[in-house]
Amino acid sequence: MNLENWQKIEEAVVIAVEISDKQKRELWLSEFCKGDEKLKSEIESLLVFEKESANFLENSVDPYVAKILPETENNFSGKQFGHYKILSEIGTGGMGAVFLAQRDDGEFEQRVAIKIIRQAIAESELINQFKRERQILASLNHPNIAKLLDGGVSADGLPFLAMEFVEGETITKLAEKENLNLEDRLKLFIKVCSAISYAHRNLIVHRDLKPSNILVTLEGEPKLLDFGLAKLLDENLLNDAMQTQTAFRAFTPAYASPEQLKNQPITTASDIYSLGGVFYELLTGSRPFNFEGKTLDEIIKTVSDFDPPMPSAVSNSKFRISNSENQNNRNLPIANRKLLAGDLDNIALTALRKEPERRYQTVEAFAGDIEKYLKGLPVSARPNTFQYRASKYVKRHKVGVLAASLIFLFLIGGIFATLWQAQRAEEQRIKAEKRFNDVRKLATSNLFEIHPKIENLPGATEARELLLKRALEYLDSLFAETIGDTELQSELAAAYEKVGDVQGRINQPSLGNTDAALTSYRKAQVLRENLAVADSGNIEKQSDLANNYQQIGFLLWWSSDTKGAIEFYEKSLAIWEKLVAENPNSYQLREKLAKAQMLYGDIPAWDNETEKALLLYRSASEIFQTLSTEQPADLLIKSDLARSHSRLADAYKGGGDLENAVREAALSVEIYEPLITAEPENLKTRRGLWISYFRQCEIYLIKKDRANAAKSCRKLTPIAEMLVKADPKELIAQRDLAVSFYHTGEIFVLESNFISALAEYHKSLELVAKIAETASDKTEFERNMALNYIAIGKVERYRNHLDAALENEKKALELIEKFLNKDPENPAPRINQAAAYREIGEIFILRQNKSEAQKNFKSALEILHKLNQENTLNSSDKKQISELEAKLSK
Repeated sequence: MNLENWQKIEEAVVIAVEISDKQKRELWLSEFCKGDEKLKSEIESLLVFEKESANFLENSVDPYVAKILPETENNFSGKQFGHYKILSEIGTGGMGAVFLAQRDDGEFEQRVAIKIIRQAIAESELINQFKRERQILASLNHPNIAKLLDGGVSADGLPFLAMEFVEGETITKLAEKENLNLEDRLKLFIKVCSAISYAHRNLIVHRDLKPSNILVTLEGEPKLLDFGLAKLLDENLLNDAMQTQTAFRAFTPAYASPEQLKNQPITTASDIYSLGGVFYELLTGSRPFNFEGKTLDEIIKTVSDFDPPMPSAVSNSKFRISNSENQNNRNLPIANRKLLAGDLDNIALTALRKEPERRYQTVEAFAGDIEKYLKGLPVSARPNTFQYRASKYVKRHKVGVLAASLIFLFLIGGIFATLWQAQRAEEQRIKAEKRFNDVRKLATSNLFEIHPKIENLPGATEARELLLKRALEYLDSLFAETIGDTELQSELAAAYEKVGDVQGRINQPSLGNTDAALTSYRKAQVLRENLAVADSGNIEKQSDLANNYQQIGFLLWWSSDTKGAIEFYEKSLAIWEKLVAENPNSYQLREKLAKAQMLYGDIPAWDNETEKALLLYRSASEIFQTLSTEQPADLLIKSDLARSHSRLADAYKGGGDLENAVREAALSVEIYEPLITAEPENLKTRRGLWISYFRQCEIYLIKKDRANAAKSCRKLTPIAEMLVKADPKELIAQRDLAVSFYHTGEIFVLESNFISALAEYHKSLELVAKIAETASDKTEFERNMALNYIAIGKVERYRNHLDAALENEKKALELIEKFLNKDPENPAPRINQAAAYREIGEIFILRQNKSEAQKNFKSALEILHKLNQENTLNSSDKKQISELEAKLSK
């Protein structure tokens, strides 16, 4: 049975089932087969099983094909597939079968589900489809998707997949068997949505979602199964007629979207429709449509022309659902109507709309409405009328609304008393409104309302850039009108700073354009300086100016303009010190001063001016400690205190005081870990903990403390991956992940596992190269690339792959020289440059080319001597001088 015959059999079965008259069916079948008695016999043998199921079309022909295949092909018990021995059969289909198997290689015990293609149809096309399923499963790693564990070809030439064995019930059967209340059903379904959403984000459409493909484990976790029909979204769906035709009758029509039934192109909207069908059955115990006894054409007509009844209107005496707040309703079927009417009706029917564009646009939107329902919030599937929103609000805040109503009554009298004053101020109000209306509209609508809603949407970059372009045009047109108007100047400055944040603020989601951000901040600087000069005694205006200077300094330093960064940091610090001196008891001002000291301390710490860095960091840490004692419930201050200890650890490390460095890093981790427990969703705190582990990792690597280094370094990647997942477009999160890969590579080098080390270095290099492509200022990211090339070259030297080692070190030098052309006095890339020259020298020693080795060692030594004279080498780098001198003396 090859693929072509199989397609003909499927087509014939579906058409023949629709011909109720046996004589007419026999005539049609004879004409279709055109004398091919073998083909006719196979079709007739399938039609025998028609009587066994009233819902033949809904269940597809796969289960019946298994019955007519040779029994010998089902007899796999005890056979070996890779590392696994077959125990028993789980289920069969037309393409193959699934078996329970046990790992049999003595390594460890493990039960798996083995999926095997039948020998009778194992033609190249189906084997390719099978391989495609394996590729899809291998790319998916989600707690609610059954995992692919292994795959290959048996000794008999049968392709197989070894998958996670899921023991449990289908989602609908479990809900009925356990009498799950409404809230538990919805929470279970949200987890299913999470799995489908993950698949869609990985450009995969499942195409066969139904309860039997969603099992719930004994622990209560849903698992999504069977990606045999799944489709990669980046493939050409329109030109994939063969696969669509093959898979057409393999799905279940009860859950198939109209476009699937009509053989039209399939997108994520098709999965949303199928999810809607599962959701409907979970709520009602019934499918959206009853297809019993209907032909294929009738099924298509029903789905295309009619809407399913509202879930609350479905009466099923066998199905009872309870509200988590009233378990006594469990035995009252009529309670379903009250529970499901309204929001849940609309959510289900929105997912089941016939037109793909009118359904939920994403699975996240579908799940989001269910979560809103559980929280008592308005859902998008309901008309967003004032009455609807008000009713939702009142239900959530009954006491508050009553209190507000009483207050409102008292205020009425005051309002009438002040009406005559409003009349007198009308002229001034109109004039002020004319001046400020445009900028307020821009600030509240474009920048502060619209942009936050689109900044995390996939593919929204162009929209964000256009929004900012229009915002800047409007702000610039108002700039000339600010002369003499301090209130408008203040609003305009805040708007420019907001634009700068969106364009390229470091350590928060942005477009990564630091040059544009600097331009916007400098426009705000002019306004802030005017305001501060005009009212030198105003603490708020002085603070705004200090904040502006501080952000410009940070952006300049990030852009490798160290001199400019120092200038603005010192301006900012001078303002904070003056304000604290005048207001020594101000909690907020002391906090701002400490943060400014900590930021400024980063520059001398980076330049290995250890004492200056320690002075600034200690002062900041002491202030944070005092503030934390004064207000122990302030979690932000605790986070700042943890960051100050982390920075002190880095400074001590640079000065060679590794014991103090270890102590400070431990203090930082000790503060951060409880903060994560208190605020698990706080991404800033998680990144702070990542930095603390990073400090520990680097310190233990310098100490050659393999055990502690591995413990700290291997904590980096999971946190960084979570931060990237939370905001995939955030460049700093991606860079942190690249750094995590790099340091994992360092651990593998310590363990002499060079293959694994190279894999981690290459992952780091590929990621940071990708970041550099999109960043407006590539220099710092290119320096990170250089570090990876140096590390890769060193490992290749250890492996005696000298050509590869030399090639990587030369690539590193090229990138470092680009960096130094922009910032020639920066010590960090110069240290990297010396490291690359030294590595090249080591390579030429192994090549027994002493003159080239000597030349490169001298280049490295010359750079280090100059840096030492500038007092910008840490203790670890200083050791290299004596080591290189010893090498040259040989």
